[in-house]
Amino acid sequence: MEIEGITLWLFGGVSQFKEMFKSPGSEFRIGIAGPVVSFVLGVLFVGLAFLPIGSTPVTGTLFWLGYINLFLLVFNLLPALPLDGGRVLRAALWRAKGDFAWATRIAAGFGRGFGYLMIGGGVVLFITYGSVSGIWLALIGWFLLGAAGSETRFLRVREALEGLCVRDVMTRDPVTAPADETLGEFMDTLAGRARHSTYPVVSNGDVLGLLPFRSIAHHPRSEWDTRLVRDSMLAKAQVPVLDSEDSAEDALNELIRGEIQRGLVLHDGELVGFLSISDLARVLSQRDSFRR
Repeated sequence: MEIEGITLWLFGGVSQFKEMFKSPGSEFRIGIAGPVVSFVLGVLFVGLAFLPIGSTPVTGTLFWLGYINLFLLVFNLLPALPLDGGRVLRAALWRAKGDFAWATRIAAGFGRGFGYLMIGGGVVLFITYGSVSGIWLALIGWFLLGAAGSETRFLRVREALEGLCVRDVMTRDPVTAPADETLGEFMDTLAGRARHSTYPVVSNGDVLGLLPFRSIAHHPRSEWDTRLVRDSMLAKAQVPVLDSEDSAEDALNELIRGEIQRGLVLHDGELVGFLSISDLARVLSQRDSFRR
C-alpha cells in the first residue's frame, strides 16, 4: 500500500492512502502494525524503568514513556473507525461477510458511538468536577466523530462512482488553447465562447498542459498581447493525466491531489476529454438524488 502522506495535528496523525485496501488481510496488517509498535515500546520503556540503570529522573522518564505508549495502545485498539482498532474490526467483518461497504458502516457506527460517549463523558467531567481533562476528552470525541463521518462519506462516494469510467463523466471534445497564441488572442477567440475555467493547451496535435484562468489573471492586461499561452500554462507534468478507461474513483483520487483539481483525459496518447472535480460532483449529486 502506497501512502500519499500523513497529516499530524493536535490529537495524532491521519494517513492518506493512495489506493483502497486490496483485501481484509492487507487492512488488518496495516491496522495492527501501529498497536504492535506501541506495545513493544511500552513494554521496553517500562522494563528499563525497573532496572537500576540511572537516577530517579531517568527512571521516571522511562516509566512515563512506557505509560504513554501503553495508553496509546489501548486507545488505538478501540473498535472505532478510523482508529487502528476500527480498521482491525472492519477487516474482520469484511473477511466474515465479504462486504466492504457493510463492514465500513458497522465500524464507522462504532466510531460515532465512541465519539458521542467521549463528548458526553468529557462534558460531565468538566461540569461535575471542573476537570480540564474533560475538555480534552470531549475534543478527542469530536475528532473521532468527525473522522468516522468522513469514512462514511467516502464510502458513499465510492458506491456512487462504482462501475463508472472516466469516459462516462468527462467533458468530451473540450475547447483547446493553441500554445503559440497570445493570451489576448486566446481571450478574444475562445474564452468568450466557452464557459470553462481551464483549457487544455495543444500544439501540432500534442497536448502540452492546462491553462487555468487564474494564470491569465496573474498577468496585467498590458502583457496579454505579448505573452504566449505556453508561457502561462501548467505543464503536462504538473497536472493529472488520466486515461479514458480509468475508473472514476481513481480519477477522483488523482484530481483531489492535483493543484487545480482538473485533469487531461488521453487515450492512446491523444486528447479525448477533460475532467474536473465539478464533473464528478455533478454525477455524485445525480446518483444521490436518484437513490433518494
